[in-house]
Amino acid sequence: MGAVYEYLCSVLSEMIFGTVFWDYSEIPFNLGGRINLLYCLFWGMAAVFWLRVLYPRLSGLVEKIPMRAGKIVTWCLVVFLICNMLVSGMALLRSNERLEGVKATESWQVWLDMYYDDDTLAKIYPNAIRVE
Repeated sequence: MGAVYEYLCSVLSEMIFGTVFWDYSEIPFNLGGRINLLYCLFWGMAAVFWLRVLYPRLSGLVEKIPMRAGKIVTWCLVVFLICNMLVSGMALLRSNERLEGVKATESWQVWLDMYYDDDTLAKIYPNAIRVE
């Protein structure tokens, strides 16, 4: 399931953002450079370790959190992660616009150009390769 998810993420990120964020072409037993057998095995073992060892212990600790506080923390995390995904997606789409020569005319474009310029995105996504 992890390999299917990774493959789909690779395909969708290339389709939506026109960018490849990882490439396993140099590693043996890869599938289109999107996934490879070595990492599939590694992540499979990590998932088994998580489910058999870490999750039961962590679940016990989570159960000790009061219900009201747990709901508040959960919703705060949900809102934070949604905002994080939206800003990341917008920054990548704006990067594509800049490459196409689209000038920043809206306030959100100016804000993204100021805080998420191409140099900043190169630091955040050092392996990203633009594809045509």
